[in-house]
Amino acid sequence: MRARTADDERRQRWAHAVHRVYKKQIQHYVGNPLPELDGARQIKVPHPESYDGSPDVEKFDAWLLALLRWMLIYRYGGPDYDAYRVSLVGLYLTGKAVEWYNDEVAGIHRTKEHWTFEEIIIGLFDRCVQSATVHLAMQRFEEV
Repeated sequence: MRARTADDERRQRWAHAVHRVYKKQIQHYVGNPLPELDGARQIKVPHPESYDGSPDVEKFDAWLLALLRWMLIYRYGGPDYDAYRVSLVGLYLTGKAVEWYNDEVAGIHRTKEHWTFEEIIIGLFDRCVQSATVHLAMQRFEEV
């Protein structure tokens, strides 16, 4: 086992900062119950594109924002809809991302029984966004 380095510490701080941003974004869009609007679910809004597990943090961010907006428009906000969000997110994943979801969240051999939508988003980020992307984003974060 190797000793923790300054890079490890910076990477961990950056990841925690990103997690906080995602949690805040999720809370903003779908954290609270949303009032039903007459005809809101009849509006035909294009489905968000699927996320394939790309290590590009900007692709992940764009996918998450599109998914959250779609959930907001279709009124999937608040704790009562979290189980729906957990199932819905699996429909908008492909490649490495859906493999992780099927193994960790939905599979019969999963080690964790119950997941929240927020935990899935953080898990996808941690699993799919590669260290090279983390390193590049860390540099950008430190420049600010």
